Amino acid sequence: SPDKSASALRRKGTGKIALLDIKKNTAPYSWNSFSVFKWFYSDVIEGISKVINNSMFQLIIESLENLSQINRLKNSCDGIILFDAGNPVEAEAVKKTGLPYVLSHHTVDFEGYNTCSTDNFYGGILQAEILEKSGAKNPVYISGFTDKVFSHSERYRGFKTVYPDAPLVEEGIGVEAGRKAVSSILKSFLKGNIDSAAVVNDYTAAGVYYQISDSGLKVPEDIKIVSYDNMPFNSILPVPFSTIDLNPSQIYEKAASLLINNVMKGEAVSEAVKPSPVAGNTAGID
Repeated sequence: SPDKSASALRRKGTGKIALLDIKKNTAPYSWNSFSVFKWFYSDVIEGISKVINNSMFQLIIESLENLSQINRLKNSCDGIILFDAGNPVEAEAVKKTGLPYVLSHHTVDFEGYNTCSTDNFYGGILQAEILEKSGAKNPVYISGFTDKVFSHSERYRGFKTVYPDAPLVEEGIGVEAGRKAVSSILKSFLKGNIDSAAVVNDYTAAGVYYQISDSGLKVPEDIKIVSYDNMPFNSILPVPFSTIDLNPSQIYEKAASLLINNVMKGEAVSEAVKPSPVAGNTAGID
């Protein structure tokens, strides 16, 4: 096996690749805001490790409370993979370190940067196609912060390419937000004016499911649901969600490969990993 320390000395580098997480102090919410999202980070580590373990580099984990601390990375690593890139300010700060880098994963709108993205617009289309296949005619889209979170607005925009008249209901993110969203349009559900719901993520969709069930309606017989993220708790729900998988392990495996094979050579990179549908009973599709 290669001696990674000796290799680093020969290249006059540190021999380390940093997975960088910057606290989202000004964002409406982030992956670290809710404990149920912590599974995602383990998938990220798994994907990056597949590449790093077979390279001459070692993986280090860096977490910054704010951007003023970012210069400390200049002498501690040879490249950066930015986890959950949040905004152009973060992107520019990483770029200005002068280190090779790749921004991931909600980064389709980051022009002029090295990125490895997920395609949220396509994910919204997949949500719509699942409902369309189930026979849904009048869906609602339940989300939160579409005015501030680009990935959320992209999912809704993709969904509307199939269901252009689908209304948007926003009460925030999480179980309680999902319950509130259903309560706000419960009469439309009960009257049959809405026969299905696409939800921005599984965490919010859990509240949608519980509130629909509490109202006396059945999922998927009366109301069909498709969600997003393919969270681990999906498997223990009474009715497993039809959902969309971001494929985080694949995204960050690709990001690590881009950083080592392309960005280290000074080449600009911009690639995307498409999400994939996961069949479940909430849309009446096995």
